[in-house]
This record gives sequence, structure tokens and C-alpha cells, in this order.
Amino acid sequence: MKKGRKSKYEIQENNNDLEWKAALYLRLSVEDENKEISNSILNQKEIIDAFLKKNIDIKIYNTYIDDGYSGTDFERPAFKKLFRDMQNSEFNTIIVKDLSRLGRNYIEAGNFIEQIFPLFNIRFISVNDNIDSFLNPTSINNINISLKNLVNEEYCKDISKKVKSAFETLRKNGKFVSGYAPYGYCKDKNDIHHLVIDEETAKVVKLIFNLCLSGLGGIKIAEELNRRKIVNPSTYRKIKTKKINEISKLDSCWTASIVNKILQNPVYYGVLIQGKTKMKSYKIHKQERIPEEEWTITKNAHDIIIDKETFDKVQQIRSKRKFNWNRSKTKSTIFAGNLKCAECGKNMTKIITSQKNVNGKKIIKYAYVCSTYARRSKDLCSKHYIDEEKLRIAISRSIKYQIELFNNFEKVQQNFNQDDVFYINSLNNNIKKLEYEMEKLQREKKILYEDWKFNKIDEKQFYDTTKVLVDKKYEIEKRIKIEKDKIEKETETRQKIQRNEWADKIGEYKSSNILTKKEIDALINEIYVYEKQKIKINFKYRDEYKIAMDYLKKVAEEGIYNA
Repeated sequence: MKKGRKSKYEIQENNNDLEWKAALYLRLSVEDENKEISNSILNQKEIIDAFLKKNIDIKIYNTYIDDGYSGTDFERPAFKKLFRDMQNSEFNTIIVKDLSRLGRNYIEAGNFIEQIFPLFNIRFISVNDNIDSFLNPTSINNINISLKNLVNEEYCKDISKKVKSAFETLRKNGKFVSGYAPYGYCKDKNDIHHLVIDEETAKVVKLIFNLCLSGLGGIKIAEELNRRKIVNPSTYRKIKTKKINEISKLDSCWTASIVNKILQNPVYYGVLIQGKTKMKSYKIHKQERIPEEEWTITKNAHDIIIDKETFDKVQQIRSKRKFNWNRSKTKSTIFAGNLKCAECGKNMTKIITSQKNVNGKKIIKYAYVCSTYARRSKDLCSKHYIDEEKLRIAISRSIKYQIELFNNFEKVQQNFNQDDVFYINSLNNNIKKLEYEMEKLQREKKILYEDWKFNKIDEKQFYDTTKVLVDKKYEIEKRIKIEKDKIEKETETRQKIQRNEWADKIGEYKSSNILTKKEIDALINEIYVYEKQKIKINFKYRDEYKIAMDYLKKVAEEGIYNA
């Protein structure tokens, strides 16, 4: 098969040259895990393999598996990978065991089958449903498909209601229903709805409470845990579930927020609080909070790690700890969300520093350091210190420089309009010539067919000549596509220069003398801080800026106007 995607017309005309490269898609949802073998990943693969043995013209490109993902939406990692590969024309066939494996969302599943797959010239096969969009094109438009998709969605809705009702009953009976046990506990092997103490992590929980009783706050406790090289709860869970490849050294560290969540969780003295959130719907997998009065609270639900007296004492210590107003003021920064450490990528933290002037008087100043270095571990990242005043000056100068560069933008627009129209017209003329060649080919094919029909030429001559004409047609189609791609790219460039969003934003702040949060958010994506107080600024609209400047350079070199 020639490189590139063949059109449907060419597929029908040149059937002998066809190669089917198939992507096999297998899915097992959470609710299917306890069902019979018919819905298992292994069984799906066996059914598809049996189908492929009877259809030897189909070769497997890759197998995509989403194990433990719901079919109510298409936010699944393997399916996303399949979709990207489809866009890159890596295969031309998708095979599933049945429609429910593709998805249980009636509208979205139908959209993929009837709209998206045909758009990419994908042959879609559902083995158990006898659907094959190539051998039987009408099978994908059959009313039975719509009914099956609708039944799949209703099944999912029904399962969702039953699971929700079952969980509610379990919670009311004091049973634990979450997917993962709280840090310090694990699920009872004999009853997954009951918590038992995990001796390994319970020691860490006790340590955290003892450190708090000794007077340490969340940040200092996190530093001590990191110093002892104790991994945080999420990393511990990954180790236990053998997801080692998902672990990074940086994400394994404790933070003050993780410590504080443990210190305020009543689960450690036997109180189980559940039902704090709920799913918006069986289709929308987003959590929303439930009012506190509707929570399900069970006392003495399991063995305790921390006694009630110790827990209450810790809460008193935490509530009495004085609020550091000086520290709170440091959190107010115009760079919030934009200032990042160039090494680890985490946000920078604002700190207070002090210096003495020539008279020996103490002067309070502000600076920024890497939050990983300041709050997690000094072994994970370096300080990346930068003075706030120096940072402000550098950002202000960079913005002024951008303003100066864009003073040439009007000149770019004026010349672009004239030159671009001429170029696009020449491309359109090329396309018209190629389309005329295509019409000539169609006439030649018609004459060739009539000559064969009336025995003016033999069958071999007919097929040999047809193959030559099809190859020519394919080449012309490629050339037309190249010309159209050029027009699309040129049009996109034109639109970006004419929109000129960057210049519009710059114009708003031309006369501004004070750097503000609003100005930074409008013009800048990220500011990366390196060692020795060096920074790198990623401006917004830099694509538009580059297009304009590249064009300005081009027309200057070609002498279109005197830049």
C-alpha cells in the first residue's frame, strides 16, 4: 500500500492493493470487575483473535487496553492513545468485541461510529454485533446500533443507581466504602469494608502526632519526615500496588498540607466520616461537596492509632498557634502562579529577608526561593534565590522591549495584505490546473471502460491501464492536498497577524509605569528562575510575535519594502 491514507474511492477501485492494519481496543470497567468471564480483558482478546483467524487479510497494528475505566465517557488513557495514533494514520481499522466496550455513552459512541471514524477513513468492526463499516457500510447506520448504544447507556445508568444505593447502605451500617484505606490503615483481608491497622504506617502517624506535641509545625514535621527518608502516603500506596514506574523522587516527599490532613483526621481515634462528596452524575465524573450535616459519621468503627485525649491536645496546640502576620503578607505577590523554579518546575515561595544599610539600620526586603527547597527537602532542589526588586526591574524591562519590537507591527500588516493575496491566488490557480487534470483522467477511465466493455481491449490491458490511471489520480490528489495545505497555513498566518492579540494587549499597558498582577497575567505565561538570579520569561502570544517578526525579516530580505 502506498504511504499515506487512501480515500474510500481509491479503496473501492484498487481493492487488490488493500492492507488492513488494525487497532484492537479492549476495555474493562470498574463495575465489570466482579462479573463473569464474558466481559474480561482475556475473553475480549480471545473473541477478537478468533475473528482475525477467519480474516487473515487484517493484520494487528497494536492492542489498546483500558483496564478498570468506565465506559460513560472517553477520558481513558489507552483510548486517547488510540485516538492520537488514528489521527497520525498509524492504522486504518478499529476492532472491538462489542459496542459496549467502545463506550456506554449513547451520544458519544454514536458520534465516533457515524462521524469521526468515517472522517479518518477508519474501518470499524464490532465482532459480536456483526458490524463492519467496509464490508457492510449500512451496518453502522442500522437502527439496532442506536438501540444497543441506548441500552448500554441505560445499563450504565442503572448500575450507577444500584452502586450508589449499595454504598449508601454500607455507609449507614458503619462500613468503609472508599477505594483506598486512610494512611495508617489497610483493608481487612476478610472484610474489605473494615479497616485494620497497618503497623508499618501507623508508626509514622504516631510519629507525626508526637512531633506536633513537641512543638513542631507542619513544615518542620514534613522536613523531619523527609530527612528520615519516609515516603509520603501516595507514594507508599504506589509501592504497595507495584506501580513503581509512576514514582518520582520529588512527588515522594512530605509537605505541610499532607501532614496537616493527618493531624486533623478523626479516623485515627476510631471515627469514620464518609459521604463528604458525591459524583455529579454517572456521565460527569466530577466530585461536588456535600453539606456537613449530611455526612455519615460512625464512632468506634475500627481500632484506634491515636487516643482521643492525644488527638484533642494536638487540635488545641494547632488552634492556639499564633498566626504569623508577617509571613501571611509574604504570600501576597503579583507573581503568584507565574513564578517557577527552573530546575524542579514547582512554584517559588516568597520570603522576608533583612539587610543593614550604611547607617546600620535594619531594612526588610522580600525575595523568592524554590518551594521544594523551602518546604520539602533541601536534598531535592537548590535555593534558586532571587531578589524581588531585581525581578520586578527585569520583568518591566522585558515588557518594554516587547513594546518596542511591536512598533513595526502595522508595517507588517500593510505589506502582508498585498503580498499574501497574490500568493494565495497563485496557489488557487495551481489547484484549478490539477483539478482539470483530474477531470481528464476521469474521462480517460470512462473511455477505457467502454473499450473493455465492447471488447476493443482485453481484460489484462484494461486492468494494467486502470492501475496506471489510479496511480496518476493518487499523485494528483497528493499535489492538490499540498497546495491546499499551503493555503490553510498562509490563511492561518494571515489571521494571526490580523488578529494581533499581542499588540492589543501590549497597547493596554503602553503607558503603565507600575508592574501589576493583571499586566503579568495578561502578557506572561511563566517566569523561570535559575541560579545566580537569572530568569527566563515565556510570553503569551509568542507564536503571533514570531510569525510577524519572521515575515518582517522575510520581506526586508526580499526587498518588498524598506524595513
